[in-house]
Amino acid sequence: MPDRYDRQRSSRDSGQRGDARDRRGSDYSRASSDYGRREQREPQRNYRDPRRYGSETSGRPASYSHEGRSSDQRAVRENRSASARYAGDSRYGERSAQDYRSSRTRSAEGDRHARPRNPRPERTDYPDDQRRYRGASEGRRAYGEQLQQGQRRYSRDEAQRRQAREASRYGQQAGSRQPQRQRSAYSQEAFDPRANLQGGRRINTSGVPGGRAGRGPRMAGGMQPQYNFDIADAFQLGKYVLVGIVALIIVIFVVRGIYLASPADYTVAGQQVSLARGTTYQGLLDSGELDAAPGNLVAVDDEVLQEGGGKQPTVYLNGEPVDLNSRISDQGDITAENGEDEIEPYSATQEITPITTQLDQANNFNFYNGVLHVVTDPGQEGITETRTGETTGRTATVKVQDMKPRHIENLEASIPSGKKLVALTFDDGPNPAEGGTQEILDVLAKYNVKATFFMLGSQAEEFPDMARKVANAGHQVATHSYSHDEKHYLNQTTEEDVIYQIGTARKVVGEATGTDPAYIRPPGGNIDAKAIMAADTLADGYIGWSIDTLDYTLPGSDSIARTVLSEVEPGSVVLMHDGGGDRSQTAAALDEAIPKLQEEGYTLVTIDELVQAILAERTGSQQGQEGQASQATQGSEQTSDGNADEDSGNEGEGSEQDA
Repeated sequence: MPDRYDRQRSSRDSGQRGDARDRRGSDYSRASSDYGRREQREPQRNYRDPRRYGSETSGRPASYSHEGRSSDQRAVRENRSASARYAGDSRYGERSAQDYRSSRTRSAEGDRHARPRNPRPERTDYPDDQRRYRGASEGRRAYGEQLQQGQRRYSRDEAQRRQAREASRYGQQAGSRQPQRQRSAYSQEAFDPRANLQGGRRINTSGVPGGRAGRGPRMAGGMQPQYNFDIADAFQLGKYVLVGIVALIIVIFVVRGIYLASPADYTVAGQQVSLARGTTYQGLLDSGELDAAPGNLVAVDDEVLQEGGGKQPTVYLNGEPVDLNSRISDQGDITAENGEDEIEPYSATQEITPITTQLDQANNFNFYNGVLHVVTDPGQEGITETRTGETTGRTATVKVQDMKPRHIENLEASIPSGKKLVALTFDDGPNPAEGGTQEILDVLAKYNVKATFFMLGSQAEEFPDMARKVANAGHQVATHSYSHDEKHYLNQTTEEDVIYQIGTARKVVGEATGTDPAYIRPPGGNIDAKAIMAADTLADGYIGWSIDTLDYTLPGSDSIARTVLSEVEPGSVVLMHDGGGDRSQTAAALDEAIPKLQEEGYTLVTIDELVQAILAERTGSQQGQEGQASQATQGSEQTSDGNADEDSGNEGEGSEQDA
């Protein structure tokens, strides 16, 4: 034995052992990757064999037996057996494993050909139980091979189970044209993970195909078998569904047709008529149950060109027009009226007749007899057309719209009961000086009151910013002519000057304030019927006053306030001034009078709001009077009918007595 060991040592000295060690390390890295990963997870243990290095105790330690070995020692022995297997000689397996571990360490450090750091001490003898130890090494090698085979088999089976799960999930199975049970690698037999230790065989625990004691196949991972359909199956199912839908539609249409063909009773022009439920209003007209005909097609001179060529009759259900193509309803009375005639296509030229002004009591007009001389009916233009027919070529003159004059009348201040309305008005502005328009605006804003400002055209043209402030504050803007001097008083000047004074003031004030001032207060109240007819449509109202505070005489703020509070009544129009001088007394009087008026229940409004309230009250009273008149007329008719019935009854009785 020493000679053989010496020969091995001499081969190492010659360099052959280093080459063999490199080949063994490379082969081992490729063949046992699982053991390499395990060595990375678990650190190397420096297990010293007492048989090789000597120990106080003889033989293998107790932990080396199969019964008491630990996991760490088992890993070391598996590595040794694998190293011995690839070394080619089991006698030197332990030394080869030691060299392999050293080569792994050197390889990680970048030096594969370095000699071991801690060379193994030389041995001079071998233990007597070397044969027995070599047998144990071979057994462990066989165990490692069996474990590797089981792991490879388990990986392959796991891939098959994953493939089976994917096939079950997406419902596709290769080579299948009809729905059938999904089969996998474990559908026929049960899988026992412990079977890897027995050669990797699957054990059928039930003895019946399926592996579940006759309960049918079970898929991998505990999944139940699924039924999957391919394209042909989907088309087949879709065909059945389509046939069912078509059959259902046919049944619905048949039932609907039977229902619409069934008769029902309808009220037509007050008579009960039996008609099919599916009858339309047009069909009702065609059947003659409704006595209505379409209009005719006529020429521009009203000559009939085609009977029935005009508009269709209009059918009503409970007084409301309906669509002729809709089905008739049994929820009310059905009536109709003849269609209108339709004129042939034509070209036309129009002639417009302007609106004229009609003044109430023009011959006896007196501006001071009222306060609100306003337009109550705006009237309308007259339109006359000369038409030329495109079909017949005939020409005719047709009056399309009659001219209606606008009506100006004196409104009496008939305020609705329970409403106490008062209008504050200011003349001669705008006045930008101290104690002028701005001071009055501040007092009105203090009490949240809106008023009407009658501005001079010349003042608004000179002070447009102040005029704009009045409009922006929400007050009503009106005019006070343009010049405001005696030679231009509207009842003392020419018609041309009347038009200039009213028209120019409306234009200038409107441009300055961004409004359309339709009302005017004649300077000094000087206007007559002639001036109103001359102005025509340049003004929609001529506003006077019912309370003159004489504030322009500067009587003092107490006097001005006392005048307002003593003479006020519902519908009053108060005259004051914001221009023409210092109006501090007027502003102070307002600050005194406004809160007292509000305490008495008065609402301060603009002229336009006052006019609308009076017109609304008059319209309501007229409607009430018309209603009372109609009720009286109906009552008289019923009385006359009753008397007629009584007379006829008396005549019958008399005839019977005579007989």
